[in-house]
Amino acid sequence: MLRILICDDDAGTRLLLQRTLVREFKAEVTEAADGLRALELLEDRTFDLLILDIMMPGLDGAGVLKILREQMSLATLPVVILSSQRESETVQAVIQLGVHGFLLKPLHLEATSTRLKAIVRRLDEVDATPSL
Repeated sequence: MLRILICDDDAGTRLLLQRTLVREFKAEVTEAADGLRALELLEDRTFDLLILDIMMPGLDGAGVLKILREQMSLATLPVVILSSQRESETVQAVIQLGVHGFLLKPLHLEATSTRLKAIVRRLDEVDATPSL
């Protein structure tokens, strides 16, 4: 079963993503409303994917991603970014830290579902690649 952590300060966004992920992938979904809570959950549990909002109060998504990439145990965790902006410096900086996908807000059910299917399919392909 796919284990996914959603980190977004907007409850409506978390709900839409949670419903989509459970319906489409029968995923086990955990939610965090801020970056600090996400880091706590990542220390305690193992996830296959993190869906991370960039703009949040307190520790924002860029800060969370930077911390993850510096920790050996979480450096390769696949991350999908949520943002209402495409071209901001923050978005570009986060992309440089390595992300596996990007979802543009506001989320629309059909487009979000299609995009998540493509991202999960790519993750499955990477997992199926034999190591040398």
